[in-house]
Amino acid sequence: MLGVESVLSRLLPFGLPESDDEPPCDIQRYEQFHLHMMDLVIAANDLTDEQMRVLCSFPVIVSEHRKPPYSVFTAKEIAAFIEIPEQRAKDCLNRLKQKKILARTQSGYRIIPPKG
Repeated sequence: MLGVESVLSRLLPFGLPESDDEPPCDIQRYEQFHLHMMDLVIAANDLTDEQMRVLCSFPVIVSEHRKPPYSVFTAKEIAAFIEIPEQRAKDCLNRLKQKKILARTQSGYRIIPPKG
């Protein structure tokens, strides 16, 4: 399992968006960013090897209902994506929120860029 800190250090080079309205960099960087976001969720939750395999087989989650979808994701998407109960995904996101790693937005959650 990856530690939250190591995942965050991999996310830093992506220049995390300040808001949900910021445009994406490019699709390849976006896919990498999203993979690291999923790593962050895994680091905060206890997933099985099978759930990890399912997760790693998908490059990106994009919700067509949100404009823009760039760095924002919902508990429901995570639950469906890695086949865990939605409440478990919510608990995981709440733990990350309490640690000031994620911020709640109108449409989901986003990473809070570390200070310094």
